[in-house]
Amino acid sequence: MKRTELDAAVARGDLRVVPAVRGCIYLIPAASVPDVLALNADAWRTQTTKELAKLGKKLDVVDKLAPSLLDALAAGPLDTHALRKQVTVVGFGDAGKKVGLSSPLPLALRMLELDGRVERTLQDGKLDSERYLWKRASATPSIRTDDLSGNLARVLQAFLSFASPCTLQQIAAWTGRSQKELRPIVSDLASAITVGADGEWWAVEDDLQPHPSPKGMSMLAFEDNYLVNHRLGFVSDAKHHDLSLDVWGTKKPERIGEADHVLGRTILIDGLIAGLWEVDPKANDAVTYLFDKQPKTVASKVGELARETTRFLLDEVGDARVFSLDTMDEVQKRADRIRELAR
Repeated sequence: MKRTELDAAVARGDLRVVPAVRGCIYLIPAASVPDVLALNADAWRTQTTKELAKLGKKLDVVDKLAPSLLDALAAGPLDTHALRKQVTVVGFGDAGKKVGLSSPLPLALRMLELDGRVERTLQDGKLDSERYLWKRASATPSIRTDDLSGNLARVLQAFLSFASPCTLQQIAAWTGRSQKELRPIVSDLASAITVGADGEWWAVEDDLQPHPSPKGMSMLAFEDNYLVNHRLGFVSDAKHHDLSLDVWGTKKPERIGEADHVLGRTILIDGLIAGLWEVDPKANDAVTYLFDKQPKTVASKVGELARETTRFLLDEVGDARVFSLDTMDEVQKRADRIRELAR
């Protein structure tokens, strides 16, 4: 897939950028939008009511702003800066800043989004941006908030179809919901199985059937779902569990066998983490490090795939940053560390 094809799928509305699990912004299929909006709306209203109460305000201060925003968006998409010029917004002052609420504008936009009345659209049509334009929804989705268990079940079904088998703890970490709430829903969607000494896991029907061991090679991105929906230890050989890697969220390295996240790009061989790779901006090339000595044919294929993926990132995406606050200087530092490991 070319990046322009992915951007076009978002522009068509086949894929949507919306608040999903844990309130985080996800790229999801359009068919799942009503369910995640319903789940977020329920939690958002409860939390926002509590936060506004700290300022002596009620949710109606947000409701009253909504019609003006819809009127302003009638002529076409606008960003928040342009909306402030067209709509009178009274800020919450210093008291609001102390609780992280500067004005009702972000709240009103989120409320309209969760109600399905406005949508985010990509600035300049590019997915790798955190700057959005807001537009009136082309069609208001049917969002049912009277069946939250059903909404959650459909979202969990989508997750399990990709991530199964997994533990209830892993499902809770992904959804941000309690294991107590999840257990009865998960038990209707999947079957409990035992995975070695790791206790109870949950698997969907297809994963209960025998499958051949994975074969082949992949150059994974930072925070790839294959890794972080579980733990790195479950997708790596036990002989590598004592190796330490830089991890996301802390400057202290962690053992592969214990880490949830890895700050960097990984190499998979036959389904297991076999090493690290990174784009080398100065050399306009890729650098790789394999945990074990591999046959020349395998090592050559790893290098070829890393260079191919580097070309995709630099030519198609336009840069090799791994998250929005990353920089190409940091990419270079990671590449230099991997080169030292390889030496």
